[in-house]
Amino acid sequence: MNYEYVTAEEVKINLISNQKIALKQPIPNSFTAKIKGRGWDLISFQLTKNPEFNLDLSNAKSGTWNLIKKDILEGISLPQSLTALDASIDFLNLYTDIYDSTKLPVMLDAEIRFKEGYASIGEYRITPESIWVKGAKSIIDTLKFWKTKRVQIKDVSEQVKVKIPLADMPEYVLESDFKEVELILNVEPFADKTFSGINITINSQPANKEVILIPPKIDIIVRGSISKLTEISSDRIQVYIDYMELLNDTTGYIQPRFSIPDGLKILKSNPDKFQYIIRKRLM
Repeated sequence: MNYEYVTAEEVKINLISNQKIALKQPIPNSFTAKIKGRGWDLISFQLTKNPEFNLDLSNAKSGTWNLIKKDILEGISLPQSLTALDASIDFLNLYTDIYDSTKLPVMLDAEIRFKEGYASIGEYRITPESIWVKGAKSIIDTLKFWKTKRVQIKDVSEQVKVKIPLADMPEYVLESDFKEVELILNVEPFADKTFSGINITINSQPANKEVILIPPKIDIIVRGSISKLTEISSDRIQVYIDYMELLNDTTGYIQPRFSIPDGLKILKSNPDKFQYIIRKRLM
């Protein structure tokens, strides 16, 4: 084992930064190098250490700079008994910028499917709602949010409480202290409920005008959680028509608007549109 041998080793690129300068374009996270040395020295090195290339940005300035193969080979951390002969990369083009950070909201990228008869209650919650992202200022300035990885959650019939990984950040360019967020979604059985004979309000109606709707009232079918439906009465559902819409209408029919409590969904209204008559109010 005293003869000299050549072996191929993976060399990890280790970025050293003082958080004043950052890379604004990705670089490889490793490369392959041919290492020469005596057999025992190679075996000892392979058993105790992994070769690294330390890319030191501590004294770098914003701009563009290049490393040729000679720089790369000389930068591999090796004991004196070993020599780097060649590398799988011929050069490294480094594009640097001022280091910066910003706080971004997390956007959920998920497809959630519920079991028949179940639905979500209220809005989902993500913890944390926002994360600090650090890296090159020119990249940071373009970011408005950061997504999670795409996930599918199927056959949901109870509260969802699950960890979801954040979308990958380009290595050496952006980083965050968070790798995942927690999604919390409350789920309950749901049902449909009919509210009949609801009055319709005419907004901004002049005092000297009267609007007659045909028919005069409306029935609606609402879907929501059983607990929500039990606490809702028809007076919590508002149905209205703006008077100016009537004046601008040319069809003779008008569709009302609805205001309902959060967590409810209107499935159907009967009728879905109304005939109307506008006449002078008798004083």
